[in-house]
Amino acid sequence: MNKIIFLDIDGVLLTQSSLIESRQKYLNGETEYQYDDKFDLNCVNNLKNILKEVPDAEIVISSSWRILHSLEELREYFSDYGINPYRIIDVTPKINRTHQRGFEQTCFD
Repeated sequence: MNKIIFLDIDGVLLTQSSLIESRQKYLNGETEYQYDDKFDLNCVNNLKNILKEVPDAEIVISSSWRILHSLEELREYFSDYGINPYRIIDVTPKINRTHQRGFEQTCFD
């Protein structure tokens, strides 16, 4: 049986505190981007721990990031955080605007 983690990004890996930290770095002149989309390292470590505990688990991105970025771009982004990019196997399909994202996950049943 496949073990799949349907992973959202905003509010899960990209948190309010990581956005505040990114904004502060911008205001301090440490980065040129106001919001640098840096993941919260505590949350990334939690995900890494889950992946370590469940070595055959694969990730399907259910975040709105799947619309803005290709699967390869998402894999590269996660790789920058030390997550094996090939554990990200797919993204949920965008069915239409009338459905909530939870319904899109049923395509993987």
